[in-house]
Amino acid sequence: MRLKLNRTNLFGRILKFKKSSELRYSDESDLHTTQLSSKVANSLISTLQPHHTTPRHPTHPPPSPPSLSLSLSPHSIEKLSIFPFLTIVFLVEHVSSDFSTIFPTCPQTFLHACCINFPFLLFHLYIYQDTNVHFLAREGSGCSHLGSEDNNLIWVPINFVILLKFSQKGVLKSFKSAEILGLFMTLGSSAKKKKMVVAGNGLFYPIIGFASCVAFIYMSFGNLGSNFGNQTKLSFVGRNGTQFMLDGKAFYINGWNSYWLMDNSVDEHRKPRVRQILQAGAKMGLTVCRTWAFNDGDYNALQISPGHFNEQVFKALDHVIVEARQQGIRLLLCLVNNLQAYGGKTQYVKWAWEEGVGLSASNDSFFFDPSIRNYFKNYVKTLLTRKNTLNGIQYRNDPTIFAWELINEPRCITDASGDTLQDWIEEMSAFVKAIDKNHLLTVGLEGFYGPKSPKRLTVNPEMWASRLGSDFIRNSKIPNIDFASVHIYPDHWFHDEEFHNNLKFVSKWMRSHIEDGDNELNKPVMFTEYGLSNENKDFEPSQRGRFYKTILDVIYKSAKKNQSGAGALAWQFFVGGMDEYNDEFGIIPWESPSEYKMMIEQSCRLARLKGPTQQQRNLKDLCSRRQ
Repeated sequence: MRLKLNRTNLFGRILKFKKSSELRYSDESDLHTTQLSSKVANSLISTLQPHHTTPRHPTHPPPSPPSLSLSLSPHSIEKLSIFPFLTIVFLVEHVSSDFSTIFPTCPQTFLHACCINFPFLLFHLYIYQDTNVHFLAREGSGCSHLGSEDNNLIWVPINFVILLKFSQKGVLKSFKSAEILGLFMTLGSSAKKKKMVVAGNGLFYPIIGFASCVAFIYMSFGNLGSNFGNQTKLSFVGRNGTQFMLDGKAFYINGWNSYWLMDNSVDEHRKPRVRQILQAGAKMGLTVCRTWAFNDGDYNALQISPGHFNEQVFKALDHVIVEARQQGIRLLLCLVNNLQAYGGKTQYVKWAWEEGVGLSASNDSFFFDPSIRNYFKNYVKTLLTRKNTLNGIQYRNDPTIFAWELINEPRCITDASGDTLQDWIEEMSAFVKAIDKNHLLTVGLEGFYGPKSPKRLTVNPEMWASRLGSDFIRNSKIPNIDFASVHIYPDHWFHDEEFHNNLKFVSKWMRSHIEDGDNELNKPVMFTEYGLSNENKDFEPSQRGRFYKTILDVIYKSAKKNQSGAGALAWQFFVGGMDEYNDEFGIIPWESPSEYKMMIEQSCRLARLKGPTQQQRNLKDLCSRRQ
């Protein structure tokens, strides 16, 4: 939730809190504050460093921290109010949770809210000449007394360092320039009412406050310094016929799947995995990661029940998007699962039955039940119009998102003709495009040819593949579908085939779909999953490298000829300690030297053909070392 700046309402709210028994005022004149030593300054800055987190399932709640009384003189309050950055650090990191209950619009985790509210609060208390304000602060923080008449200059470097720290964390990007200007205009007008313009040192704090405001806006929105060098303006990926387009150039994709990003972002002790895998992808020159933007009714569910969402999990997805942007990775976000993992269409059918509106117990009723269709539409609308709490951008307006995928591996076995699934894709693709005209859209197909396609006999792995209710050509021709999607799992589709025969099938399978993209669809074809099981009876580690190479070579040849084979995404990449998320296809890329090297080489040769994207910052040096 972003705050809307409203001076009248905000000051009214502050006046209300001023009367609270939790804020105590005193007329004592013998309370003094000590000088801010360099040790205290370091303590303040150190509060920005990461904190240790509690276990995922703590058996007992953590004990409440002891508290002490902290006195702030009006002189200190004046300095805090014109330096909102220090106010954030001090109050957010050192004020106890009791204070958050008094000021519920500013819990400790909402730093962007604190930026707006606390400076107003402190300045208001100063304007009305309250002698002292007592807050509950964590004992041992090193900040039991702040402010004196003699420490003016030290506040400038402290606030500058804090400003840089917040810029690195991406906090500054969550504000609009109008909000920042409004804050300081309000402070200025309040100061004018108090006739604070005096000679000599009386001008020091207003001048420094104004300079701090200018620096804040310039560094937040002017891309100053190395912290903002990476935050270049992103363009949306589009398409021109059979090619993806980015910044006026053809864009061929080398990427991977990590379906688990949102789920791991929910818990603080698992959240670093997200940055770790995204950084690893960036170091390999990868450009797109496919991941789940759904979790329906499961553990850490995003959608708890139809139309009811877990805000904590939504914030986890916010984090994934912002982190991907910072690492120069775009996201292909899938909206629902055909399988039962993470709820999927099974959960939607269950919800309909629980509410007494379900037409059928079949999982395929997900595609034809009007109530379930409305459940899904409501979810899609909520997701696409979601405003990211970290950067303030609605998902539908964020170019970090490469594209949306309607459903992972859709099958409607109860209607082998394909009519039911076709109708669902037509309706849902039109619905998505009505809300979001910025992003590309794909279905999420496995790539099987339907019962009326002649390729069902020559290209499909076996006859069963044409009876699943999907049809690659028919489904992908729908006007609102921007590109076709295909998966590659020959060892799961065939029974007892030797590895070299599977490799031959892969080449044939890919060339057939690229041919369709060029001749039938006039759309890009993206191989959004490919993997080789390590549970095959004849599996050898070297086979996975040969499997990857076969696929990457086909994509490179397609790019070289300007054909529709637009990219491929490996299934799937992990970091260490994630066995519970792994399957027979997953790898830790840096622990698989052959595949790791292969992915980098693919990124380099695609970049040599079409040029690197703005986000592939390290690719020039990386590729030059490999020539």
